[in-house]
Amino acid sequence: YRIFFPSEIASLTTFSKITTIVCMAYNLFLVFRCYTSVKKTGHLVMRAQLIEAGKNLFSWILCALTYIVATCFPEWVLAPFVEPFFCILIALTVGYFYFGLLKKCSLDLLDKTGNSQLERKVREAAFSDSNVKAVSFRTCSKRVVVDITLDLPPQADWHTAKKKASDLSDSICSLYPECHVHVKIDFE
Repeated sequence: YRIFFPSEIASLTTFSKITTIVCMAYNLFLVFRCYTSVKKTGHLVMRAQLIEAGKNLFSWILCALTYIVATCFPEWVLAPFVEPFFCILIALTVGYFYFGLLKKCSLDLLDKTGNSQLERKVREAAFSDSNVKAVSFRTCSKRVVVDITLDLPPQADWHTAKKKASDLSDSICSLYPECHVHVKIDFE
């Protein structure tokens, strides 16, 4: 709206000048703290916090620049367009920095096909039990998830079924610790 209908930029009060300086200092402190935490842990949540703190610092710096333009160059023909331009610049910058993080997190959550040799070995181990009906695999981040379906007769009691499922899961996990096993029990 302000791009098409520019208005005069009002001068800031002393309170707003002090607030801008304090917020820039605080966000600079947050950027430093998040940066040291990301260097130490490398955790994605802290990386997102670093991007957020950096975005806030960048926004406050652009607010200060807008104030400088408004007070030092009030008659400049492009002065009313500085604020909307900086808003667009903030949005594009934030989008650029968050895109890589969102892409990495999304790819980590997607199910992918895994190692075929590992799948073959796990299938052999699972089908050694005569009650195994189906085995499926998916790779989620760095974890291999194995879904096994057991077919048990309807007269089998719950405790026996649970014990059989637990034993099968434990045996596969002990042979292949990178696998996370889910066992579904079907009573036919």
